[in-house]
Amino acid sequence: MVEYYAKECYHCQHLSPIWKAAVNEWNNTHHHHHHQQQQHPEVVHWVQRECYGDNWKAGKDNTLCKMEHVNAFPDIRLYHVSGDENGTVLHTWKYDGERSVPGLLGFINKHISNTTVDDDKTVHKGVNSIGGVRVSGGTVSSSPTMPGILPTTSVRRIIPQDEHDKHALYASFI
Repeated sequence: MVEYYAKECYHCQHLSPIWKAAVNEWNNTHHHHHHQQQQHPEVVHWVQRECYGDNWKAGKDNTLCKMEHVNAFPDIRLYHVSGDENGTVLHTWKYDGERSVPGLLGFINKHISNTTVDDDKTVHKGVNSIGGVRVSGGTVSSSPTMPGILPTTSVRRIIPQDEHDKHALYASFI
């Protein structure tokens, strides 16, 4: 889950405490499952990328923002990243709902609960890497690989055994 923002953007400033509250709520809700899945946790990374800094000067993530064709702020996207070392982006969903904690969390949960993730050996219900899913209407990212967006070292894959496991996700804030 990535928020592309500009420091001077009023809507981004307004979103900031909401984003932090959503991250905290996600972490609190999913943290107690962590001990059961210590070896292979499913991870939802909440990442903020600065497209423009003070006085609308290029921010530290400006190149990445241009690569992703971000031109309005804030721009919130959910990326489904492959579990391999390349961290290939398989799908991207753009969030255009209400900027609220329930809105952001509902967006992730909707994609998690609706998914069937393909794997070379099996097809299973669940989440892959960062809450990615395969549903009709999803759009593929404009770029095949996005090494800068997410840390790929912590991406793990797990095949949920049942309904309980499907929702046993652990989120970490980067």
